Amino acid sequence: MKMIWNLIRHGQTDWNLQRRFQGQTDIPLNDTGRNQALEAAAKCKKEGLHFCRVYSSPLERAVETAEIVSGIKREDPRFFIDQRLIEMDFGPLDGTAFDHEHNEKIGCLFTHPSQFQFPEGMETYEELRTRTADFISSLLEKEGASGDENILIQSHGACLRGLLARLSQLETDDFWRLTIDNCELFRYRVEEGRITKLDRPLQLNRIPR
Repeated sequence: MKMIWNLIRHGQTDWNLQRRFQGQTDIPLNDTGRNQALEAAAKCKKEGLHFCRVYSSPLERAVETAEIVSGIKREDPRFFIDQRLIEMDFGPLDGTAFDHEHNEKIGCLFTHPSQFQFPEGMETYEELRTRTADFISSLLEKEGASGDENILIQSHGACLRGLLARLSQLETDDFWRLTIDNCELFRYRVEEGRITKLDRPLQLNRIPR
């Protein structure tokens, strides 16, 4: 028996457009983000993807994207909110611009993550890795008896990097080398405990993130 995990980032928000750290600040989708989610839903339908269940971050930008893409509403018993899928907590950096070309300290976060000195109140990479690994382990246990189904895992840029780093066995310094656009979808086949990356069927036209 096999199942497909479909991991997707939320649609665009105003803070994405302004290139600000969002973290766990609950910024909603903007109109472009909603249109991206609608386009993703249409592409999923064209690919014949039908989602049986949804696991989503609790933040509104993720929940709304998941509802649009999956066609499953948050009130539905097949829609699960999971705190472990929430965005990385950037603490005091939330709301600030991440123009690392003009900020050496922030630049280190993106270029040499293993050397970054985390300010007080910011979630570390190790903490993010721990909770995303815990989510993967619990999902394998929970969904282990399922088969031939697609599930949607709805999250955020940094949190998805944590999940993908775990699934693809990437090192910390490779963390930000993963490019994840709004509403970009990554697919993994899960079969008898083995996780295999599949081709990505969804990659929208690149716009500011």
